[in-house]
Amino acid sequence: MPDDFLKRIESLAKPNFTNEEHRWHLRMALVSARRSSRAGYLLVALPCLFLFGVLLKYWLGLNVGLFDWLENSLSQLDQHPVLKWIAPVVLLAGPLAGLALNLLAILHVTYDRREAEVLIRVKLRWANLLVAGLCLLVVLVFLGYLFSENYAQVESFFFRFRIV
Repeated sequence: MPDDFLKRIESLAKPNFTNEEHRWHLRMALVSARRSSRAGYLLVALPCLFLFGVLLKYWLGLNVGLFDWLENSLSQLDQHPVLKWIAPVVLLAGPLAGLALNLLAILHVTYDRREAEVLIRVKLRWANLLVAGLCLLVVLVFLGYLFSENYAQVESFFFRFRIV
């Protein structure tokens, strides 16, 4: 019986692929969608808490003790020459890393050499899209604050290179 089965298997016609299209499409997620959304939530949690505290204290006039503690802790870190880089890394690089992780999980880019075109596909993973949008919003708020707070210095820097 096993010999008959093996003979039947060997006698089956093998498929012949004439279409070379399958060689050009390799879509592989670089990062797991579920893990990246969880990591993104963790990376953006502290910056969101900080921005929420700023909103409550300086815009709405509500004094929250947790934000005062966080603000005092970050100002104490600024006094130390090595540790002063922790706050910018946590507040800005965390959301940037979360954005990169979530974009790697949902974007698939393929290049078709014969047609000379790049195809970008977005998987609709709502958790990843939400985290990526939140990370992008946090990064834009911090960069907007950075540029608006240092506008005079940036303007004087560009004024030096202006040709009169």
